[in-house]
Amino acid sequence: MDAILLVGHGSRDPEGNRELKEFAREVAEQAPENTLVETCFLELTRPSIADGVTACVD
Repeated sequence: MDAILLVGHGSRDPEGNRELKEFAREVAEQAPENTLVETCFLELTRPSIADGVTACVD
């Protein structure tokens, strides 16, 4: 299985974080079949980059 990890900066404003998650849904719709699309953030919110990498590897 392939994976795409999208990394956002992270924001205290939930709307900013929600934008990355919406973008991830759009990417997932266009990605090849059986491609995992995950999101993570540099700071201020979860999941962390380590969590995102772990999700992709698992």
